[in-house]
Amino acid sequence: MMTEALIWTIGLLVFEYIFLPAVWKSVVYPQYLAVKWGQASHTWPRVRGEVTFAKLKSLGREGHATEIWYEYTVDNIDFASSRVALGVFVGTSLDEALATYERYRLGSSVSVYYHPDNPQLAVLETGVPGVRVRFGYFIITLASGLVLITLAALVTCLAYLLKI
Repeated sequence: MMTEALIWTIGLLVFEYIFLPAVWKSVVYPQYLAVKWGQASHTWPRVRGEVTFAKLKSLGREGHATEIWYEYTVDNIDFASSRVALGVFVGTSLDEALATYERYRLGSSVSVYYHPDNPQLAVLETGVPGVRVRFGYFIITLASGLVLITLAALVTCLAYLLKI
C-alpha cells in the first residue's frame, strides 16, 4: 500500500512540475498575452506598411487560412511581420480567408499597429476577435482547473502517506 501511494505521489509531482509548466509556457501564457495585448492594441501607435507577401492556403479538413507578410518602419528601423491579429488561429471558412486575402493584397498599403515598447510586435487588426478571447479564457480556466485537481490529489496522497 505504501508503495502504491508513493508511486501516485511521484506521478502527481511529475505531472505538476513538468507537464503543467510545459502547458503553461506553450499554451496558456501565450494566449493570456494575446488577450492582454489584443485589448491594449487599440491604443498602440500606428505607421504605414506595405504587404510583401499574400497567399491563400487550404488546410484540408481544418478549413482555410491566409499568410500575409508586411514590412513597416519605426524610428528608422525596418521590421517585417506576418501577424494579422492577436490570438489563437484555427482554420476559417473559405469566405473568411478570401476576405482577409482581399483586404491585404500584395503591394497594398496597410496600417500597422505596433507595441510601443516592442515594435517587433505588430498587428494589422487591433483587438482580439470574440472567438479567440473565449478560447483563451477557456484555456486559462482549464489549466487552472488542472492545477487545482493536481493539488487536491497531491494533498490526498500525502494525507494517506502520513495517515492523517
